[in-house]
Formats: sequence, C-alpha cells, structure tokens
Amino acid sequence: MNPIKQFGVDVKSKFPVERRLVIGDVYCKYFFFDCSRPLVVAFGNAGTVTSKSNITDDRYSPWGFDISKSLDCNVLAFSCIEDTSWYRGRELHSFIEGISGFLLSFPFRLGYGGSMGGFAVGAFASVLRLDRVLLLTPITTLSASIMPSESGHRKSKSLNWSGGYADGADFNAGGYVVYDNLLRRDTLHAKRYRNLKHLRAPGLGHGLAPRLQAIGMLKRLVTDFINNDVDEVWFRKSARNRRFLPRYYNELLQRKDLLTPRRVAILKRYRRAALAYQGEDAFGDGFVAALREAAVKIEGDNLELSHKLLAGASILRPDGPWIKNKLKEYEKKLAAM
Repeated sequence: MNPIKQFGVDVKSKFPVERRLVIGDVYCKYFFFDCSRPLVVAFGNAGTVTSKSNITDDRYSPWGFDISKSLDCNVLAFSCIEDTSWYRGRELHSFIEGISGFLLSFPFRLGYGGSMGGFAVGAFASVLRLDRVLLLTPITTLSASIMPSESGHRKSKSLNWSGGYADGADFNAGGYVVYDNLLRRDTLHAKRYRNLKHLRAPGLGHGLAPRLQAIGMLKRLVTDFINNDVDEVWFRKSARNRRFLPRYYNELLQRKDLLTPRRVAILKRYRRAALAYQGEDAFGDGFVAALREAAVKIEGDNLELSHKLLAGASILRPDGPWIKNKLKEYEKKLAAM
C-alpha cells in the first residue's frame, strides 16, 4: 500500500498501532494509541542515523521514539538511513505533505529534534502543523544563501538546498531552543529562532542530549515540554550540575584562545576531580584507546564514523598530538569527498 494511504488507514484504525516505513532515504516509525494524547514528531540527528540492518528489526527505534512513547505520547519518528541526507529527499517531502491533514486527529502536535534533527523539525513545522517545538542545539540550515556564516558540514552542503523546506527557522510555532551559548556557531543559529524561548547550557557543547541525560535533566525537560510546563528557573539551576561532568571541562579547555594558563590549570584540576567523582575508568586511557582503535579499523569503510569516534576521543584527550593529527587527516579526506 502507498505509505500515505497506509498512514491514513492507521490513524483511523483501532489503536494501538505501531508500524515502520522506508520513505526514500529516511526510516520512519510511528506508534498511535490514544487520539486524546499529544503526538510527538521526532527527527534524529547525524549521530543517530539508522543502519540498513536496523530497518527490518522490530526491536529498533529511531531517536526520540522511546522517550516519547514512555511519556504516554503518540509518536512519529524519522531518521536518515546510513548517511546524513538532512531530510532533503523529495519522497520524504511528499510524504510529509500527504500526511499533514491526518495529524489533526491529535489535540497537540509537538516537535522534538537536535542538530540536524532540529533543522528538520523547524523546516517541516508548518506543514506538520506543530503547536510547539523543543530543539536541542539545532542547525537552522546549510544553505549558503540563507546563512553564509555556516562553515561546518562541508559534505552535506553539496546537497540540494534550493526549493522548499530549506530553512529550519522559518515557522511560527512556539517552544524552546536549548544550546551552549559559549559556542559561536550554535549561538548564531539559535538567534534565528525569534519565536522561541532560549534555554542556555554553557559548556555542554553541541552534543547536548546525552549530557543533559548524564546530569539527570533530559527526561524532565522533555516531560515538562510535553505538558507545556517548563520551569526555566529549574533548568538554569539544574544545569549547574554540569560541573560534575568531565566533558564539561573538556569543552571549556578546547577554547584555549579565551583562557589564561592559570585558568587552564584550574580547569584541568576540576576535570580530575570530576573524573574521580564519576570513576576514573569511565573516561580513562583504555576508553580513549578503544575509540582510537575503532576509528582506525573502520576508516576505509566509513570515514565519517571514524571522524566522529576520533572527535569523541579528542574531547576526552584534547591535548593528544596523535589524535589532533589524525583528525586533520580525516577532515582533509572528508573535504575532498
């Protein structure tokens, strides 16, 4: 059956309904159980793309699916397959346009996404008729004509950024954008969301969701967002618990141009204390060595994933010369692809 027709049948059928679809280069999974409950529409980020082996696995769920389902919400989740295609395929666009009217069966439609997924939530917010959105360190667009200052994601910039759904900040729904305001690029993107409330998490970096989860904030933030009851004072106070995360100090130590030698020494001392608090083995030499070994082992088959693994290792060991040189090598190869 045509995916749009199948979706329409499932919305009107006897609940609960859970189904997976492949729409071009995007994997989709949805779960409907109660038309009186909100629908969460989630889009996965570049670090959570779906592998081909997972497409037929009933146990697999894309980013945002499980947490939304656990909070008694209907959920419609999307994830790019194998590669970071940024949800630019025409098949996906047609599917989203085709199901738009069916979504009015739900009383509230909420968008949830981070980074690349945050872009998609904003890009499709209007056609999906979203009431509110929760965006974690979103990238608003890679279109050079819309945002010429965006310097990252070189390979993905070659995608077709003309036509519709190219600007993730062009929508009217309310909600929240959460980001590390010490990161200039993320701040520039966040400033484009003039209709959203801003929640700042300095020092937590671009990979925000797992770090909010590590300090016990993510589930409450999502829950309060769904209930339209986010306590901004709670968020600011709770975000101070980042001082217990070694990654928080690793993020700060990467900004050496803004730090004095004395400040660097203080941050390293605090990082050692945070490592001791969490258990040295969690982010010790063995873990970093495993990331390095894995990156080198698969670089011939998946250079992008090797780069991500080594980038993670560099956060834990920002002064490692081998990691720095290897990252430069990967970046040159990726730029040439």
